[in-house]
Amino acid sequence: TPPVAAAPTYNGTEQELIATRAVVNTTGVVVEYALSEDGPYSTGFPKGTNAGEYTVWYRIQETANYTGEAPQSVKAEIAKKPVNPTIELSGEGLTVESDGTYSYVYDGTAKEPVVTLKEADSTTEIPAGEYTVEYSGNVNVGTATVTVKAKDGGNYSFTAVSKGFTIGQKQAEVLTAPEAAGDPLTFNTRAQKLVTAGAGSGGTMVYRVGPDGDFEPGIPTETNAGSYTVYYKVKGDGNHSDSEVGHVDVTIAPKTVKDPTITLFDENGDPLVSYTYDGNAKEPTATVVDGDALIGADEYEIRYANNIDAGNTATVNIIDKPNGNYTVTG
Repeated sequence: TPPVAAAPTYNGTEQELIATRAVVNTTGVVVEYALSEDGPYSTGFPKGTNAGEYTVWYRIQETANYTGEAPQSVKAEIAKKPVNPTIELSGEGLTVESDGTYSYVYDGTAKEPVVTLKEADSTTEIPAGEYTVEYSGNVNVGTATVTVKAKDGGNYSFTAVSKGFTIGQKQAEVLTAPEAAGDPLTFNTRAQKLVTAGAGSGGTMVYRVGPDGDFEPGIPTETNAGSYTVYYKVKGDGNHSDSEVGHVDVTIAPKTVKDPTITLFDENGDPLVSYTYDGNAKEPTATVVDGDALIGADEYEIRYANNIDAGNTATVNIIDKPNGNYTVTG
């Protein structure tokens, strides 16, 4: 009767492929075995290590008293080892959180942590050549996945297993901070940009005037003289959190007008020529002009001198009000 093939399961060691040797009905006849039809043959059972199908050849050993026969064969198989593996991740830049999860910080590169696959006992490693590793969603911020599959023709059998890891936002960075425009700016009746443009990485540079309100990408402008504080930051994109907030102090100085054009008007609104004495103080209205720009009446006060008695040359004095857009006298 032919030999009976064994049916071992892969365990990483050599295992015999024959369970029961061939039986012959003649005393003194020896059966020998080989893993190739051409041999070499021996009386010991052939062995194999890796999972897969084997062909075991056997024949009667030729001696002085017995002639040999043509080799015959039986099929034997070492079955794949069924496992329920677990995945461990490691590698540069990978953080293991306190709850056992894994995380990276975004830097624009694909994250491919090193995979260690272990059997269910969590101590016996499965060799890396026994499986394939695939990564998905592993560049941008979010949850990435490692998927491990058993290789065709390998020694292990298992359903594909996966492990997730997160990629967290990197903080955006201010590369060039805005600076105050002018040295300082001076009031000129028009809106002026308060700062130079800043630059950053990981998002968009945004600004606001004062500690409250929304940040906007446009450089802020102001018209009136005064002191301003411009706050700025880089507003992060999907892969970056916002940068730290910085600020810069800016001044628009009032314009000094030393020789304004002052025009006086009588009570009818006509240009003033003269008054006739009537015992009352004469207080004409006035307009004050800087070049072509009319200076608002809230920028100054009017004081009068020698404006009651006949024969006097009365005087209208323009006195500057502090904290306005002009420093004006005349």
